[in-house]
Amino acid sequence: MKLIAVSGLKGGVGASTVAANLAGGLHDINKNVAIVDLDLRNFLRVYFSMKMTDGDGWASREYCGEDWALAFHQSPAGVSFLPFGAQAKPVLSGREKSLSKQRKIDYFSEPESVYRLSNSFFSEMLTTLADQFDYAIIHLPSVSFTSSFMEPLRDLHATIDLHLVVINPDTACYSILDAQSKSVSQLSKIKLLANKFYSTSEVSSDFSFYMKKIWGETLISNPIHFDEALTEATANLQTVSCYSPGSLAAAEFKTLALWSIAALSCDEGSYA
Repeated sequence: MKLIAVSGLKGGVGASTVAANLAGGLHDINKNVAIVDLDLRNFLRVYFSMKMTDGDGWASREYCGEDWALAFHQSPAGVSFLPFGAQAKPVLSGREKSLSKQRKIDYFSEPESVYRLSNSFFSEMLTTLADQFDYAIIHLPSVSFTSSFMEPLRDLHATIDLHLVVINPDTACYSILDAQSKSVSQLSKIKLLANKFYSTSEVSSDFSFYMKKIWGETLISNPIHFDEALTEATANLQTVSCYSPGSLAAAEFKTLALWSIAALSCDEGSYA
């Protein structure tokens, strides 16, 4: 199984949109793919027609001492996804509290904890996924390249095959990357993906030009353009390829899916 991690450089860049629609793009080209939400905001489910009132998820089941795999859902289009679960800790019976304590589950509320895929729980999850799927996408909380976060990042990169870090071509992301460039450069599996690119914006064009000049092949050549179809698709609890298959966004996520397959077929550290 090929494992793709997707996280944002900061909040609001559209990492969940990229993760969900990449999964949809891989599914649309007949790849056996699953997507797992490791972000406690539990937002990924909205792209796959899961009811907003449904709090089911792997973390909430695990916290209650239940089988996390029972939280697998399937979208109407047939995409297999594993939501995080309700953010609020459930009211537990005495037995459930005991099970939770024995399993030492802290509800995975710290971003660093879900970056440690060597954790025995996540190792079990990945083994289960590998038995059933050829590709798995994990949606992670926003990444940080601070010194305190580098150990969890290295742990993550020891397990995954590709790490898509979603950025926007704007001042904030440019500044963050500039300040943390040394740390980013140490992680060869990272690819930067520009999202919310406005084709009519000089700012988008200028920042994209300078980011490409600085980051070279680390920055994926084809950005994801802003497309109102993405907003409409999310409002309708769908991926864009389901809601608007003829849209620019649907075509770009299909291209991203094909690029990812090609990248994963290359030797480690030599993505096309």
